[in-house]
Amino acid sequence: MSLPPGATAVRRIGGGDINEAFHLVLADGREAFVKTRANASPGEYATEAAGLRWLAEPGALRTPRVLEVDEPTAKAAILSLNRDQRPVRELEEAWVVQGLVRDDGMTQVEAAHLLNRHKSWVCRRLALLEKLSVAVKEDLRLGLVGPSLARQLTRLPVGNQEALLALARRATLTTPEVSGVIDLLVGASAEQAAFVLAKPREALAQAQGMPAALSDPRLSRAGNWLARHLRQAQEALVRVENWLRTPNERELHEKDREILKPLLARVGDQASVVAELVLGPPLKQERPS
Repeated sequence: MSLPPGATAVRRIGGGDINEAFHLVLADGREAFVKTRANASPGEYATEAAGLRWLAEPGALRTPRVLEVDEPTAKAAILSLNRDQRPVRELEEAWVVQGLVRDDGMTQVEAAHLLNRHKSWVCRRLALLEKLSVAVKEDLRLGLVGPSLARQLTRLPVGNQEALLALARRATLTTPEVSGVIDLLVGASAEQAAFVLAKPREALAQAQGMPAALSDPRLSRAGNWLARHLRQAQEALVRVENWLRTPNERELHEKDREILKPLLARVGDQASVVAELVLGPPLKQERPS
């Protein structure tokens, strides 16, 4: 969804209980109030708009004038209006997509067009709500499971997801490693599956399924050396992230944070230095969605 042509000064308004609310200025200078919610019931806002118009008819009460009611577009507004205010979590995106497809009857192609996204993006967001077990979905909501790992788990039957998630936590598997394990489990015999689940990294090594060991023919020898070491550093950080997201194991004390803060700052500074040496200053990169 795009804002009305010429709309400016978009800002979030707090104080509501269930809706997302924003203030903006239209091209003609009028101020407008936008209210929306991903899981709004069909016809909810149209009914509210009719009620406001009914209240305004006698002229005794001052009521807001309804400019437009468009439920699918209102749901899409959650993403477009929030995008400049704060990062939008993938689960929020999934709620919006599900509302458009399941409640409003849009096809995935229509929803993708409305949200200015590819159909595959819509399909992946739907899967987060409709192909994850209740427990994994709750861990995703609480931030105990990252979106990338959750997307990999959607490839498994619901009944197998929690067992593989427990394995990933126990063995501190990275998301690419989890993807490789799932590839090995598809079509595996009971004996083969037992070996993969008991010794996932050994199974991956035997199957030569780890992409990090491959050379990129587009890169020079120096480029491949750098790419290999950057992947290793990234995998180490992903393992740390997964460990921190694991319940009962991320019990850091305040003293721990005080001691670790300078080390974390040095890690961030060193990453910035490496990126600048490779890409050159000034460095302005956007994180992929």
